[in-house]
Amino acid sequence: RVSSPEGKGRPEVLTRDPSLAPEAGEEEQEDWNMKNLGVAEEGGASLNIQGQLLPVVAPASVMEQLLRIPDAYIEIRGALGTSSVRVRSFEILDAGDGLRPMVGVLVIDQSGVMLSDDVTGTRLALRGSALARLKNLHQARVWVTGTVVGPSIILVAHWGLLVPPP
Repeated sequence: RVSSPEGKGRPEVLTRDPSLAPEAGEEEQEDWNMKNLGVAEEGGASLNIQGQLLPVVAPASVMEQLLRIPDAYIEIRGALGTSSVRVRSFEILDAGDGLRPMVGVLVIDQSGVMLSDDVTGTRLALRGSALARLKNLHQARVWVTGTVVGPSIILVAHWGLLVPPP
């Protein structure tokens, strides 16, 4: 069980996906769903599993993104050890506003502000008041939630920065 410092949102239950089998020579890899990573004073992340606080170990690029989405409900891929949770990748299931976000890289060109979706590679046109802030983030990795208002057009309700532009 994962606990939330604020105790808000849906139940913070850590679940295991048994369908993933390890490959030869690889540690057992598991999927875990979790909410509200704790941020340690030294800038790392920790996870409270059944009253035991375990540090999260991840590549720097992954850890940086995890620390930017503390209120999200995410699925992490990695391994749960006795002394840490090793994360190799993650997916945002709920951005904290009750919606599953689209994640991708922003492309700003003569067509406007577009999101190159990580899953499909499709470029989605973004619309709404958030564009004033998004238009300066060319090549940043972001998440967005909103409403589909046309073919490949999203009216952005909420968004968050995962990786700043280069």
